[in-house]
Amino acid sequence: MSSPFDSASASSDTPSIPAQPPHPCDAALDALRSWQWSDRLPEFETRSGDADAELLLGWEQLERGDAFAARAHLERATLEPRCLSWARTGLAAAALRVNEIEKTHPLLDAIPHADFDCDPILSATAAYIRGCALARVRTDERSLREFEAALDLCPSKHILRGRVLDSLGQHFASQGNFAAARDFFAESLKRRERIKDTDGIALAHGSLGRLMLDWGYHKDARAHFLKDLELVRGKDKIGEAQMYNYLGRIDLLEERLDDAAGWLDESALRAANAGAACIEGFARKDRALVFLARGDLTSAEEQLDLAASLLNSTEGAAHINRARALVRRAQGRYAESEELLRLALSHFDTTGEHAEAALTLIEEARTLRARKAPPTVLRHALERALDRAENCRRTRLVREAEAEMRRADMHQYTIHAYRRATGKNIEEDDVSLFEGVPETVTVLFMDLKNSTEFVVCHDPRWVLMTLNQIFADLDRETRKYNASVNQYLGDGFMAYFRGEDHARRAVSAALDLSRVIEIVNRPRALLNLPRFEARLGIASGEVVLGHVGTFRKFDFTAVGPATHLAARLQSDAEISMPCISRATYERVSRYFTFKNPTGRDSNLKGFGEQRVWDVVGMIGTQILTNLRRR
Repeated sequence: MSSPFDSASASSDTPSIPAQPPHPCDAALDALRSWQWSDRLPEFETRSGDADAELLLGWEQLERGDAFAARAHLERATLEPRCLSWARTGLAAAALRVNEIEKTHPLLDAIPHADFDCDPILSATAAYIRGCALARVRTDERSLREFEAALDLCPSKHILRGRVLDSLGQHFASQGNFAAARDFFAESLKRRERIKDTDGIALAHGSLGRLMLDWGYHKDARAHFLKDLELVRGKDKIGEAQMYNYLGRIDLLEERLDDAAGWLDESALRAANAGAACIEGFARKDRALVFLARGDLTSAEEQLDLAASLLNSTEGAAHINRARALVRRAQGRYAESEELLRLALSHFDTTGEHAEAALTLIEEARTLRARKAPPTVLRHALERALDRAENCRRTRLVREAEAEMRRADMHQYTIHAYRRATGKNIEEDDVSLFEGVPETVTVLFMDLKNSTEFVVCHDPRWVLMTLNQIFADLDRETRKYNASVNQYLGDGFMAYFRGEDHARRAVSAALDLSRVIEIVNRPRALLNLPRFEARLGIASGEVVLGHVGTFRKFDFTAVGPATHLAARLQSDAEISMPCISRATYERVSRYFTFKNPTGRDSNLKGFGEQRVWDVVGMIGTQILTNLRRR
């Protein structure tokens, strides 16, 4: 039965509009929009020279990694106006492949907005390519916005969506956000498995493996690399060589030198046969480290020379310099070792590779200890290395830095361990359990609402990692305002502020902590995960600062009504809106804006009816830099 809306049912008085005949390019464009054209490739290969065939063949060469062949096809496709926008997008991708970033944006900018409006997949693809180009030059916020736009435009089952998720994972990995990176890579893997994208599944396992390797989860990394290897074996020679390299690195880190040598030799051989000079170069660099661990300095030097001839990038040179510095140290040529390490460090600092920079500083401290540098110089180097290791949040590097400190100066290590337990900005060393110091301070409590569901529904390892990731982000803000975090409480913490303007600094810090939680929620929103919600309570008053506990275990804390009141206010606070006491309000009212300028009444357990204020923001736009530095 025909629908009343079908043309056959229309009034005979209405002139019929002839259907537009299909354009010859439509088939190629439809194949590109689906990103699934392998079945139709033979047909287009027979018509090489036609614009639509050249367009599809150009994108096929991009997928194979041959940017120069892709360019030749795509340039010919630009002669057909209907293919022009997709051809320009492909040319932008080819420029990105050969690191000609400066050509990427003009090509994308030349595409008419009307073409983007009527072709969401073209728009998503262009946003994805632009995001990748911006990420290459560390324009992090702009690249993130482009990836967000691409993800918003991609249908849930489209192949491109997995690639965008991968790029988002790489973005957050570069920011040191393990939890977000892992979530994006895992979601990418899940979606690719759903649509049976075998190549994409292998890539997702590789991404997860690299993340796990970088953060020291060797068992998980090995499992992902072996799955990747199983999927690419016999299909992707370069991918095979890469996986052998990673597996060799894991065994090298775990000091299984025979296994490491086997993996790395196979990686170098396969990479050489595939013409993958970069992968062969890194395999030989790592093979040199195996020879070094065995004390064969001559063979290590030979492998590094081979690696240097294969790696022409500044990245490769930095890794070779660091490896060669270890050889020079073993040879007793300490000045050369230090100079090579300085060169490597300069590169890693410039490119923002914080974990690599931390490892380089640890090696510098080892070289200083080997040449018996003056204690003051060595202490400074060890503190610098440990600070970098802690800031990049890599447990393996922190352990290595601490082990080096323990070997070099047990007294320095003991002080470090004590300060970590008590809080690095707490100067009091008194061990009395029966005395304290009365002082007027401002106390802040923060917790994450509804975190129980998150804890119950996830692997405890990743729960621990995620919470500590959040605490590390929050810690940056509390340190800006010279707060003392004296207690972590599962999904929150207690801090107190001493000295001049303590109340004002506490409220300013609380507003910044709320903004941090908004940033934490940004990747979670993209993945449709439940948001973390912060509640903050602040109270000012006299407390006694001292130790609570026993001589077997005690904490330095603030005891007094203000502490308990801050905890009650936190329970009463609205989401991301610090709730402050009357005493705090009287100290800060001229600096901040409030939901209700006259406050509200709240019945707080143990305190009865109290007047409280909900902080909305700061008056004006002053950043209060001077307060952060106090």
